[in-house]
Amino acid sequence: MRLRDFLQRPDLLFLLIAGPVGLVLCFMIPPLGGGNETHNFPRVAGIAYGQFLVGPAQVPAGIGDFLDEGSRFFHAGLELPFSFTRAEYSTLAAFPLRDDTTATLPTDPIAIHHPFSYVPQAIALRLVASFGASPLILFMTARLVGFVTALFLTFTAIRTMPSHRYGFAVLALLAPIVYSRSTVDADPLTNAFAFLFIACTLRAMVGEGVLKARRLIGLALLAFIVAQCKSAYLVLPLIVLAIPRARFQTSARYWGWMGALILPGIFGSFAWMLLVKQSMFAAGVNYATWSGQVDPDAQLRFILHHPVDYLGILFHKLFLTPFFPRVAVEIVGLFGPPVLLGPALVLTLIALLALTVLADPTKQVGYPASLLWLAPLIVGSFTVLTLTLLYVQWTGLGKDTIDGFQGRYLFPLLPLLLVLVPLTPKRLSLAAGCLLLATALLGVVAMLWKTVWAYYA
Repeated sequence: MRLRDFLQRPDLLFLLIAGPVGLVLCFMIPPLGGGNETHNFPRVAGIAYGQFLVGPAQVPAGIGDFLDEGSRFFHAGLELPFSFTRAEYSTLAAFPLRDDTTATLPTDPIAIHHPFSYVPQAIALRLVASFGASPLILFMTARLVGFVTALFLTFTAIRTMPSHRYGFAVLALLAPIVYSRSTVDADPLTNAFAFLFIACTLRAMVGEGVLKARRLIGLALLAFIVAQCKSAYLVLPLIVLAIPRARFQTSARYWGWMGALILPGIFGSFAWMLLVKQSMFAAGVNYATWSGQVDPDAQLRFILHHPVDYLGILFHKLFLTPFFPRVAVEIVGLFGPPVLLGPALVLTLIALLALTVLADPTKQVGYPASLLWLAPLIVGSFTVLTLTLLYVQWTGLGKDTIDGFQGRYLFPLLPLLLVLVPLTPKRLSLAAGCLLLATALLGVVAMLWKTVWAYYA
């Protein structure tokens, strides 16, 4: 296929860039060094060995040794550059599985997500462990399986999207998302499932005729999974309310399917939060984060007893701090260790991203008018819900602000915002493809360079 043909296929451009770069990152990032891997890999290992709920997990002792050594190197307060050495890699590689004895992995307040966020990695880990593979091999297996699964789901989502495919592809190629896709974390699958759910729902809005039951069943399954991956995304399935009633045979069938598409995910997510509350956040528990000493019960009591005061804190966070500019910068340029791309580069990437979205040659699709207010309402509701959860579970007790919100939390919702951008169909597929390629390559090349510097300088 010629370059000209590739430039007219945003799904293939995504695969051409995200595949090789992501694979390189899987081996470039030191073991347990990517983002929150020291927190998420124990969750994967625990699920692999039967601890599906949040709580202490019994795993082969070698996995515990591997985690202890990795956490010793990638400890809290470690400053950039990390200077990871070959000797440290050799130390991690030398640990045997030691499956004749067990180690107990403690509960971690950072990795309390539903098992759906980790299922492919956990299954692969347990399968490879049955052959006696070392903890390092198990870890790399989890990385690679998570990467391949997220890559395939995202590629399918771009192909399924009825409009704004160039914009969708360039979002999926943002440096922070490309980096995250190559780490052991809840984000790769959360983002990918959300991308696919949004694309399938939007396609259901613009098709003709009555929706077949098998498509609705698939959509219901995706809606349920997305709502479980991370609790705050339980609002995302509400976008199905914009599917026209004409796509259902009767009003009763419409409302019946609306219930099936929305309610199981919401109830399941609340059930998971209740289970977490009864285990990790039992009455009287408190712990420390970088924000300070956290007391979830006391924070929740404050919200319930002083709702007006809490609304003031929320308003101050959103509108009297640089919340939105900071989130925009983080979406484009914050990744991994963590490091932030330079200001000039971030501004350039934001400009290129906007141009790619505006140059999208996809024909205008007749989305329901309700989507134009439903999409921002969902994003706004998600933001408020996430900030509230962070206030309860992350922010230090007694603080008059909310800590912990990161731009990456909005990644699963970004494709939904594309429908707010009007399209004027023009023969600009080559221009849009070139802009997509330039945006992605500039971002990932800078990200690869910063990754090498952060870990090995």
